[in-house]
Amino acid sequence: MTKTIGWLHFAVSDRMIITTRLHPLRSIDRVKAAVEKSTKCGRPIDLFEMLVVEFQRTLITLVLELTEELNVIEDRVYGEAGHRQQPGLAPLRRTVVRLHRHLRTVLALLRRAGASDEDEVPPGFIDATERLSDRLETVDRDVFALQERARLLHEEIDSKISSETNRHLYILSLMTAFLLPPTLVTGFFGMNTGALPFADGGGTLYAGLIIAASMGLAWLILKRVGIL
Repeated sequence: MTKTIGWLHFAVSDRMIITTRLHPLRSIDRVKAAVEKSTKCGRPIDLFEMLVVEFQRTLITLVLELTEELNVIEDRVYGEAGHRQQPGLAPLRRTVVRLHRHLRTVLALLRRAGASDEDEVPPGFIDATERLSDRLETVDRDVFALQERARLLHEEIDSKISSETNRHLYILSLMTAFLLPPTLVTGFFGMNTGALPFADGGGTLYAGLIIAASMGLAWLILKRVGIL
């Protein structure tokens, strides 16, 4: 099933309803199949209500599909693999955001139409908008809850990445702290100057002992300040 979202443009009066679309829409195809099969619509407003109801059912199906995908992603993120599998949360979040945007737009249009005077709209249109608004509000709450779950999961992934980065920086800092004293020692004995200590004999052994002592001193200092 496709998750492509499209717009349906329509005009409805008390005698006819006209719709236009650029791409196939799942809910419209269902309405067309129902009308061709057995369903009869006495008024254009009844057909309009059927369109919105099928739109709601399609959204419910899509929300269930996205919920299942999000459950799989959550299992991966909170599992042993963590965030390393790149679970593909971004496409799901984009789809949910678009769904929420479309729903809010449709709800705003229905409320605006429901606030019109009765003589400005076809008979029964205001009652239909009230019923349809209630149905879409329920789906909108489900979509919003799904959006919040996706956002929290994204924050969890960011937190894991940040924690791993901090752990790597911590290890790198410890390595730097341990290697800095030996680097100073080797740099000192590597100078091409005269009268260096231990130049007469046994200098390598003494330099090695100084390196070991400096690393031990660095370890004691890090232990004393609570870094280790």
